[in-house]
Amino acid sequence: MDLLGLMQEYKTDQNVWDEMYASEGVRKHYHQFVSNLATIETDDLRKKNELAKKLFMRQGVNLPFMIMEKALKRFFHLT
Repeated sequence: MDLLGLMQEYKTDQNVWDEMYASEGVRKHYHQFVSNLATIETDDLRKKNELAKKLFMRQGVNLPFMIMEKALKRFFHLT
């Protein structure tokens, strides 16, 4: 994949935390990920992205009710 070209298009915003990028470039703990990403062909990456979108739309995100209930109680300070 033309990772250099792909990453040149990536825009950072200094007012938003970016887990992978700092102002000086890729953060150290993401270097291996970026290297691995560079081995994937652009077309394959697009196909994987489309598949992920379809799966998310078909299946959604399911959380067990008890976990959700506990999280809501904690968030809204309910007893």
